Amino acid sequence: MELTYDQKVLLNNAAKRSFRDMADQDYLTARVCFKNNLPFQFLWMSQQAIEKYIKCILLFNRVPVLKIGHNLVKGIDAINAIPYLKLDLSDKSIDFIKYLNDQGPNRYFQKVMYTRGLEIITLDRTVWELRRYCRLLDYQLKTPKGEVIDMLEVELRTIRHTRNVPPHKHKIVGGYLEKRLKDNKYNHGSILTWKNFFFGKTKKNTIKIGRSMRTNFPTQHLHPESLEFFGKFFKIT
Repeated sequence: MELTYDQKVLLNNAAKRSFRDMADQDYLTARVCFKNNLPFQFLWMSQQAIEKYIKCILLFNRVPVLKIGHNLVKGIDAINAIPYLKLDLSDKSIDFIKYLNDQGPNRYFQKVMYTRGLEIITLDRTVWELRRYCRLLDYQLKTPKGEVIDMLEVELRTIRHTRNVPPHKHKIVGGYLEKRLKDNKYNHGSILTWKNFFFGKTKKNTIKIGRSMRTNFPTQHLHPESLEFFGKFFKIT
């Protein structure tokens, strides 16, 4: 799809404000939910954050997101289908995205919910890995001599280099998390850095965190005879 210069500027602005900034705030909300032992809400807000980061990446690369819906795996596949872009995601992050794709939408407790207790660490890793791509990568710069430089490979090389330095050193210019990390407005900086290996002002080598594994079964799972009856009152998935 060919876009005018003005359309590109507007789309970049929407990708930043409506998707990346909103994803950052969903991510902070997920961390609050985890800290306060709200597992269903943690999973839902985590899913919402990852969904918006995925869509942000697609929009910055001029790919429509109308058919992605809430399917995180479909969104990741769409990103990897971009000819010049191959996401550098760890196996743990890929598995967590699949887990959220299943558990995140379970906000009405329609199926068994399970956690292993360390999801906050995996969420932090997944957000950090995905968020590196949540900015404009494919653009050109003109030098004072009039030479035009394609910046795509430079930007991709910069992303690859983040693996060689402590994760907290990676920053997005103008990012919501970066602003709150600096000024701690609304206490958001403190929310971000609590038990976080990946975001902060200093490197963390160890953290102490209580682990609480749990499995919850919905009523219709415990009482399958209720399925037909419940179906007359609310949607059963």
